Amino acid sequence: MSVTFILLLTACGGSKYDNAINEVMKQEKKVRKEMRADSDEHKRDNAIIRVYDDGKYIQLAFYQPEESSRRLTAYSYYEKLGDSYEEMAHMPGDGDGDRLGLYKKTPDYKEVKGKETKTMCLFIPDRGTIVLPLSCCVRASMLKCYVDLIIKFRFKEIYL
Repeated sequence: MSVTFILLLTACGGSKYDNAINEVMKQEKKVRKEMRADSDEHKRDNAIIRVYDDGKYIQLAFYQPEESSRRLTAYSYYEKLGDSYEEMAHMPGDGDGDRLGLYKKTPDYKEVKGKETKTMCLFIPDRGTIVLPLSCCVRASMLKCYVDLIIKFRFKEIYL
């Protein structure tokens, strides 16, 4: 089976978005506390954070404890309106198929468990976008291995 894919590389500085991410994290913690869903897991060093459109949108989810049936909490989305961020309603909890089309874009900045990730994105027709850490794509044979995994298991995104 022949696979056609497009490679996109991203390399962004993380400090540019620190204040925005911290503001969103504060709001997220407040909302979760009001819902009585706050826990020690809801910290920046336990989250996946993606920043789009030069900081206009921030998407985040938290890793769940290992005994949980789900790997991540539902994604939250924030939009910058004026000088502050507001949570967006009616966005998908699984991070896929949002009305803004963010799921089709490469984030300007991405952080996993408090560390910026430089990523390589593969777009494979009928499979969506696959995001791989650059450090894992040192050799072409490794890249082929990832593509084979994606095809075999029908992953849309892989985070290592």
